[in-house]
Amino acid sequence: MSETISELIQNLSDPAVEVRAGAAKTLGEHGATAKAAVPALLKAVNDRSAAVRDCAIASLSKINLGSTVSALIQNLEDEDDRVRTSAARGISTMVERFELPASTKQQVFQALAQAVNNRSWFVRSTVMATLGELAPVDEVLPILIAGLADAEAEVRQDAAIAIQCFGDEAEAAVPHLIDAFWHDIEVYAASALGSIGPGAQAAIPRLLEALERGHEDLRARAAEAIGEIGSAAAVPALIKFLQQEDAGLRRAAAEALQGLGPVATAAVPNLIVALEDKSDEVKAMAAKALGEIESENTAIAELLMPLLQDEAASVRASTAYALQLMGKHAEVAVPALIEAFRDEVERVSQSAARALAEIATPEAKEAIARYRQWS
Repeated sequence: MSETISELIQNLSDPAVEVRAGAAKTLGEHGATAKAAVPALLKAVNDRSAAVRDCAIASLSKINLGSTVSALIQNLEDEDDRVRTSAARGISTMVERFELPASTKQQVFQALAQAVNNRSWFVRSTVMATLGELAPVDEVLPILIAGLADAEAEVRQDAAIAIQCFGDEAEAAVPHLIDAFWHDIEVYAASALGSIGPGAQAAIPRLLEALERGHEDLRARAAEAIGEIGSAAAVPALIKFLQQEDAGLRRAAAEALQGLGPVATAAVPNLIVALEDKSDEVKAMAAKALGEIESENTAIAELLMPLLQDEAASVRASTAYALQLMGKHAEVAVPALIEAFRDEVERVSQSAARALAEIATPEAKEAIARYRQWS
């Protein structure tokens, strides 16, 4: 440690990123003797370089964690928006990277709870993203629910993401997620509703609406959420969607039905029709849905077998996956899967291998053993 504390403080303003980062890191190695560097390190928390910011936070925690936390909390109310942003970023990093004492956690929680109306959207967003690490759900959830109504989309999004982390414990947020759904957070709200599971039954109409009118990413999230919630009440609408002109909607409907599994048996006739859909993506998803819903039905395995020779690799691979889901009930498909095992497309051959391993008849095991011997 040849450089003095004063020199290291000066280096925090050097034009070179590596010099600033090195100075920030070395100051932490001085421990409590580098107290004089705390103001400069607090300023470095807002450095344009992530490496410098991270080193500054790490060093501040080594020099004096308590006083650093207090200073950052105080800076949340600074007149300068850059200072408030820096303080929020610093607090977030400390919570994420360090095991804070219980008393410090409580101090930070109280400060962030009071910052929900901070004039800086970045501070409010940080509040939403950080609170879940500091306190139990019953203390945090009301604040996150309030965040769903924030004027800034980024804050609303972070609130929805944080709610998702609580899973089924966040059931009280369901009506608020439904209300906030179309306010630029629909993808995040769909994921949060899915994570809540069966307790989010009331959201099924909104998620069906998202399937019908949403973009590709939203449709995928909504389909997944419907499956996680597990509502048979969604099946009639999903059957109707399978018959629409929009291929993306048909695919999303099949995906949702796959997620629902056996409760979606009413859709089986329509999914069988979808095996001949003009869209490869719909055919592939319909095959997977049938494998999930009718996993013990040998007749379905027989229906799926011809698709192992489909022109589209995605359909062949998805069909093998569907047969894998059926396990021993897909024994009839073993010869066709052995053929698919030799497919030139790797993902198809691998899917066929996994299906054979799951079916595990002597013939299937022998095919896998031969492959291992050749490879």
